Amino acid sequence: GKIGDVYMNELEELTCALEVNKAVYDAVRENLKVGVSEQDIYELTKTVVDKMLPDVSHEFIGDFVGGKRCGLIGGDATDYKLADGDGFILDLSVRCGNTWSDTCRTFFLGEPTAEIKKAYNTVLKLLSFGATLVKPEICAEKGKIDAENMLKDMGYGGMMPHHMGHLIGAKPYMTPAFDRS
Repeated sequence: GKIGDVYMNELEELTCALEVNKAVYDAVRENLKVGVSEQDIYELTKTVVDKMLPDVSHEFIGDFVGGKRCGLIGGDATDYKLADGDGFILDLSVRCGNTWSDTCRTFFLGEPTAEIKKAYNTVLKLLSFGATLVKPEICAEKGKIDAENMLKDMGYGGMMPHHMGHLIGAKPYMTPAFDRS
């Protein structure tokens, strides 16, 4: 890809995209409050992405879900206005040049319930476990099965409809993915 007169390699493009992701999450953290809508956060995201990449071919996609819609894991932004106690999930992929990033963050407005805290801490443990799986010649499907078994042992069996991760690069979602075939 090319920024101004400088050509970037894939690693530089990915680093650029991840810097944009971080800036978006920082802006969301500062602006997320009761009464803000999912659509407001989408517009904030667009503003930050466009401001950071004025001379670079770019785009973004993402899931913008709050409140009870967090249980769906993903979806387009709606006019739903966030309320005290709501969670908000932003799963953001930014393309900088020819390379995509993909990160996801969960935010809470106010104090989450004890059950939400328990589920959140379970997900953090699962993420740490998942990080140990990423190595050469791993069977991605086996990783997903091992993670599902871990969740079952922690009281959340059958509650992982989403993949555990995937390759990134020329497309926002690339295989192999940590998922069942």
